[in-house]
Amino acid sequence: MAAPEPVELVVHGRPVPKARPRLGLGHTFTPQRTTAAEELIVWHCRAAKLVGRFLEGPLRIDREYHGAHPLADIDNLDKLVFDALQVAGVIRNDRQVVSGWHARFPASKDEARTVIRIKPVALHVRIDATRPT
Repeated sequence: MAAPEPVELVVHGRPVPKARPRLGLGHTFTPQRTTAAEELIVWHCRAAKLVGRFLEGPLRIDREYHGAHPLADIDNLDKLVFDALQVAGVIRNDRQVVSGWHARFPASKDEARTVIRIKPVALHVRIDATRPT
């Protein structure tokens, strides 16, 4: 089976970092802002027919965050994207991500967006014939 073609997904709106679950009234809950941001990415994945496309194999996922709050932790921005891709059924687990880069860019409210590029990676094993085993 051939590797799937690389894809680019653009999700308009201000990038949102993954918030930690909160405790309230004796139970934990995920803040609504986090849930809504994940659901938006999931919706875009399903609209682009990406469900099941990258379930196997190593991946390179590049992320651009345009218009994220300057104090937003980029690792938490990544966590929200990876969790949403998993919920949408695009990837099986974020352990599949073996490379990629992320960056944050200033942008106006109208230009705010998250750009996600997913590309399969062919891993090659290098064997050093000069090294004794």
